Amino acid sequence: MPLFKDHKILTQVSGHGSHTVKLLPPVTITQEDCNWIETAFDSVIASSHKVPGAIWSLGKTLVDNAVRKSA
Repeated sequence: MPLFKDHKILTQVSGHGSHTVKLLPPVTITQEDCNWIETAFDSVIASSHKVPGAIWSLGKTLVDNAVRKSA
């Protein structure tokens, strides 16, 4: 989720328990695009090791949305 929320990169895991992430890049992808995606992955992975990190952000977003919906 942080890849999409923070970097606008849509990804999907390939299956339960799999360590493969699927990307659907455009037909024409430049080296600059590849560098941007790599930098985004590095950023998200690094933030997942920090406390609070990505899981805190996800939890906060879910709680905020639940509170708004119930109001």
